[in-house]
This record gives sequence, C-alpha cells and structure tokens, in this order.
Amino acid sequence: MADPVNPIVIHKEAVIAHAGTNFKNGDQEFDLTVEEMDEMVANFTAHPRQVPILFRGDHALGPEHADMPASGWVEGIKRVGNDLVAYLKIIGDAAVAVLNDTFRNVSIGAYQPPDLHGNNVGWRLDHLLITNAGFFSDTNIAARARSGGGPSLLYLTAAKEAHVAENPEKSKAAAQADDPDVLTMKADLEAAQELLAEKEKAVRELSESNEDLTRELKERQKNSDLELAVKENKALLRQVTAGKIRELVSLGVDRGQFVREKVKGYDGGDDRSDALTLAWFKNSIFEGDMEKLKFALKTFPKTEMRRTFASGAPEGDGAEGYAPDKQEQIRASGHDPELLAKVRGASNLTDYKRRKAAATKG
Repeated sequence: MADPVNPIVIHKEAVIAHAGTNFKNGDQEFDLTVEEMDEMVANFTAHPRQVPILFRGDHALGPEHADMPASGWVEGIKRVGNDLVAYLKIIGDAAVAVLNDTFRNVSIGAYQPPDLHGNNVGWRLDHLLITNAGFFSDTNIAARARSGGGPSLLYLTAAKEAHVAENPEKSKAAAQADDPDVLTMKADLEAAQELLAEKEKAVRELSESNEDLTRELKERQKNSDLELAVKENKALLRQVTAGKIRELVSLGVDRGQFVREKVKGYDGGDDRSDALTLAWFKNSIFEGDMEKLKFALKTFPKTEMRRTFASGAPEGDGAEGYAPDKQEQIRASGHDPELLAKVRGASNLTDYKRRKAAATKG
C-alpha cells in the first residue's frame, strides 16, 4: 500500500477514448464523434471543473463522486485525430497499480450538464475511471515510452480481456495500431521529429549567437578604428604644434626679440624631436601657451643683431650711425646705441674688445 503521508505521484499522457459511430455497450447504441470530443476539449478550459480520476469500482457521475477521494486528476485534454488524449496526474495506490502494470485500462465518464447560468454548452468530461474492463480495450495507460526515446502513448497495445464488442472499423484501426512494426515506425518517426526539432532549435540559437558576435566584432572594430584615428590625430597635432613653436621662436631669435641663450632647447636638438620641443615650451617663459608666444613676437622690440663686421674704419662714430627709430629699438632691447656704433666695425674679437674698452673709458 502506498504511503498515505508521502504518496507516489506519476504524470502520464494517454489515449482515453476513440471517436466512432454505431458503438454498442450492452443494449445501448451510441456515437462518439470528433465534434463531441472537441466540445469536451473546449469546455475543459471554457467551463473548468475538477475532473477526478477514480480507481476501481464503478462510474460515479457528477454529484455521485462528490465525497469520494480522488486517485488523481485529469489536468488537460486534447484531440489528436480520432483519439481523445488526456494529461493525467495519478496518486497513491492507483499510481502504484499503473507502475506495476496491474491496471491498464481506463473508461471515461462524460455528460452534458448546463453551465452556471443554466445554458446548454455541450459535452463535458466528468471523470476518468481506472479499470481493467474499460469500453475501449486498447486504452492502456500502463504503456511506457520505448527505450529509443520516442513516446508510444498515442498508439497503445491492446488489453485483450475487453468484454464489449467494438465498432469493426475501429477494431481494424486498433489492430493496425497494435502491430509492433507499426508501433516501431511511428515511435521512430516521432523520435526523429523530436530530434529534428532539437537540431533546428540549436541551429537557430547558433545563428542568433553568431549574429550577436558579428555585431560585437563590428562594434569593437569600429571602436578600434576610432581609437587609432584619435591616436594618429594626436600625433599629427603634436608634430604640427612642435613645428609651429620652432618656427615662431626661430623668428623671434632672428629679429633679436629673444636672446638665444634664454630660448636654448626650443629646436628639439639635432633630431628636431617634437617631444623635446614641446617639453621645453611647457617649461619656458611662455608656459606652454601659444598665445603668449605670439604676443611676445608682436610686442618685444626687434634688434638687428646679425651685422657683418668689415675691416677698416667705421662709417661713423656715435649713435648717429643708426637711424633714430633703430636707436629707439636698441635702447628698448636693453643696449646702448652709442656703444654698438663704436664697436660695430671691429675686424675680430680682439678688435671688438679693444673698441669696447675704449668706448667705455670715453
């Protein structure tokens, strides 16, 4: 006996009835059409009721099974071709009996009660009885899936002990369904269809993953190209800036506006290193500011420092050797035009020193 506190629970999908006409159960003749099955399927959802599974004994319709403990529940139904298929949750002793293959057959209980408003809505599945004497002899809920993985729940082996004659056409179809070769082919087909569906799903997932990777690579390539362009632009900007600094400072030196010793290193050395020029500029009197350099070139006085010394007597002594505006420029640069006039004709360094000493004494 099953444990009443922790009962065994199994879930199954099984055929519980077949559609057909001219059925006879004792003295009762009836049809079970696919349309009536569809009504049961539709009402199972549209007008939901608890559909119990009864174990052994007789059918108990509607209120008759109100106080009977259920041995499970029908959790869903569907029609597949001419078959009515149910999703079963079987509990306790009934589950043990099905697992042990001591009970195979089922029999449906269905009727046409009105809805809550008294309207006729058609057939409803009221309950399911687990029995070994069901109306349809081939509804075997104890059948299991084949070892190959393909379910064989829609075409089940016959329980030969059925006592009620069935529709001849249905019996023929059931006999075909019982054929082991037919069972194997159908199960293999179902297994192949499941495998194909899994493969198609895997292909879709791989395709989506590949698209994601492609987009990511494109974004990375775009970012990499952008970073490279930024680096190249920075390098080009440094090169242009260093060249501009050398050009402007050299101009100031040539004009006599900047003392060469005070701007030593601006040219970046023998290799004309951009890095050295930029480093010098940052620490120079211009403090790395291009506008300050340009301002100095506009405002610092210009002095003619590159004069060719010629031998012989000077053209004239005294400040009158320079034009008035030139004298002003010389004075603004911190030099004495009188002294420069007296030493400008020196032929060599010794002569220059002599002239300078004489001018100083005078």
